[in-house]
Amino acid sequence: MPEHDSPTAPEGLTRRAALVAGAWSVPVIAAAVAAPLAAASTPLLDATALNGAGRAFDFDGVSPGDSIALIIQVSDNGTPYSGSASAVLAGASGIATWDGDVLDVGADPNSASAPVDGGELSLPIVVGALGSFSVTVLIASSTWTFSVTLS
Repeated sequence: MPEHDSPTAPEGLTRRAALVAGAWSVPVIAAAVAAPLAAASTPLLDATALNGAGRAFDFDGVSPGDSIALIIQVSDNGTPYSGSASAVLAGASGIATWDGDVLDVGADPNSASAPVDGGELSLPIVVGALGSFSVTVLIASSTWTFSVTLS
């Protein structure tokens, strides 16, 4: 019986193995490149009451008809943010309204928009009565709710 050499696996990297490895590396490299770009372009926003404490405003000694600015400090990764914001009054019926002489108030009188300039957002309200309500602020994809007390 003649002796036959049995086929042996080729040594080293085969063309097929190189193609498979290359095909799998494309999505991995694309994801590795895209992740830092996405992180760098996504703002990390924070907002606090500049003339209040944290996310609360407490104004003592106000009277109906007074105009008061809710001033919110907005930062993006620790640096002053500039852009646009929208805000909504909740539970403020009879207590406060947006100061339409200063803000862009939409068809819904509880909604307003204003610029954020140099890290500062000013949202003036007109006092109707003493009481408490909340203001929800939306900037980019971030949302915060501030409590407001007028006494």
